[in-house]
Amino acid sequence: KSGSREVVFNKGGDLYIQRLYDLRAEHLKQPPNIDENIIINYSTNKPVVSLKNGFMSLLKFCNIPIAKRGMNRTLYSLRSFYITKRLEDDVSIHALSRNVGTGIDMIEKYYSNIITSAVSKQLTKTTKNISQQQPSQPYFWTTDKSSK
Repeated sequence: KSGSREVVFNKGGDLYIQRLYDLRAEHLKQPPNIDENIIINYSTNKPVVSLKNGFMSLLKFCNIPIAKRGMNRTLYSLRSFYITKRLEDDVSIHALSRNVGTGIDMIEKYYSNIITSAVSKQLTKTTKNISQQQPSQPYFWTTDKSSK
């Protein structure tokens, strides 16, 4: 997408960036320059300039099939995975749409099949604690007819 926006970095995600930095420093035997790319193709010792090619190479290296359910895996599929997981974790669609830079309508259109537990809780909530209430009379289907 064009333009810049502030995004929320997942908790612990900084550890992966730090690991990339540490690997590069180890390879150089000194800390990299502040403006140096730390995502390097170590077979060529050059920065990864095409994330698409780097991603495909990573899939091959990890023996992950390129296609799943007839669709090719792409960097964009990671975005879709992220959105799906956040919805499953009950993140609000509004907050998520702001973080990924898309409209609520687009998330609803493409991810409406994901019914989160938050939605389920909202649809089934009640102000009364029904499970604690006792009926004033036994229900006809629970009456013990053998005691008569």
